[in-house]
Amino acid sequence: MRGLAGATARDVNLAIAPGEIVGLAGITGSGRESVIGLITGQMPRDAGEVLVDNTPIENYAPKQAI
Repeated sequence: MRGLAGATARDVNLAIAPGEIVGLAGITGSGRESVIGLITGQMPRDAGEVLVDNTPIENYAPKQAI
């Protein structure tokens, strides 16, 4: 993800290598609640992009994203 924003999340950047397991933590209202929804297409993005193998993923359905 690069510069992902929407709901309460702002300017989220994250790189995950194959095989890595990632957890997100933060206090309530920090935006952590929104990040998964923004990644999977369940919530609309205000900015940023989600990439797989450096290819931007655009206009996808949650089922495809998961």
